[in-house]
Amino acid sequence: VEEVRPHRHSVGHSYRSHVAIEPYLSDQWYVKVTDDRLRGFAQRALASDQRTTDTHKAQKGVEGDGGLRFYPARYAKTYETWHDNLRDWCISRQLWWGHRIPVWHSFQNPEGSIGNEDSKLHPFLQDGRMSGQLFGDRTFICIRDEDDFEAIKAIEDAGWKQDPDVLDTWFSSALWPL
Repeated sequence: VEEVRPHRHSVGHSYRSHVAIEPYLSDQWYVKVTDDRLRGFAQRALASDQRTTDTHKAQKGVEGDGGLRFYPARYAKTYETWHDNLRDWCISRQLWWGHRIPVWHSFQNPEGSIGNEDSKLHPFLQDGRMSGQLFGDRTFICIRDEDDFEAIKAIEDAGWKQDPDVLDTWFSSALWPL
């Protein structure tokens, strides 16, 4: 240590209990909105004469139609700036209420296997009712329909646990009309 100096800083406190708030590190779920298929396509939809930059050229042959036009034209810059500053969206919250994230994981399968060939999960995986994905050293399973109780029972009977987080309010409100 080269030098020690006293430093005052403010520690966040709960407005209800007045207890110091400690950071809680946990895994989070994100939607990749910075993908060219979302942000890039939206930018290329803007009429070419209203674009201020030409940084949104099509990738892999995907071309926007350029049919989006703003009146008055000054709002095109706001639209473009908003899309340029998008960041991937953290959709998980550590709350006791809300739509549970429809993802299950198992610590019993550290090598990433979903199960052997006679597993009860394989029929659901094969007919597309659920999908499995390996991320690092863990495997996750996601179901397509939150009301597919047969698939949920099969997952839980196999020892998989549902993620305890719930969806962000804005994200789950977008699910309601669907």
